[in-house]
Amino acid sequence: GNLPPKFGSADIFRKLIGQLKVRPEEMLMVGDSVPIDIIPATEVGLRAVHVADDNTPTNSWEKIPSVISLLELIDK
Repeated sequence: GNLPPKFGSADIFRKLIGQLKVRPEEMLMVGDSVPIDIIPATEVGLRAVHVADDNTPTNSWEKIPSVISLLELIDK
């Protein structure tokens, strides 16, 4: 059948890009789960921001302590 993309899969972001008719670089993924939110989003070219405390290791994506901090990043 025609199953929806699996949650935590890059396919869900590909589908959103197609439905919204935008380029990946025009979207921003904000999430608290690296394997479910961040990695799949970056695989298709989205900018990703990881909401995590200071003790959580990060990789090449941006990290903020809370969603409130997101306003500072949007202006960058």
